Amino acid sequence: MNMNHVVPLRIIKKYMSPLVRVEERLHFKKGQTLFYKGHRAYGLYMVRSGKVALVEKREGSKNTIKRILGPGDIFGDQALTHHAPYDLSAMALEDCQIIFYPKSILNFDHTGSHSSHRLKLSA
Repeated sequence: MNMNHVVPLRIIKKYMSPLVRVEERLHFKKGQTLFYKGHRAYGLYMVRSGKVALVEKREGSKNTIKRILGPGDIFGDQALTHHAPYDLSAMALEDCQIIFYPKSILNFDHTGSHSSHRLKLSA
């Protein structure tokens, strides 16, 4: 699984009205971890303000930044679509606001291709 893939906002934009009713607004301070590599995915994340790094953490060595995300960037979708744990950790590079959409309202349909998924809201 590759969490370096970021879903463009336009993909879920048409779903935003119902999502606003269930979104959670989270605040993280610089240096705080949003989630850890190997943990189960519980939802989809969108950066509202600030910057988040997707990092590879290795014991006994420095973190390797794989991608830097800013306002409007969505992440965490790959772990959801593949029903797998996160393959990277996410860390706040600066104080940030994150919008979190719980997995319970999202349904990713597989179409047989790793690069082709459809996002639907659960009823």
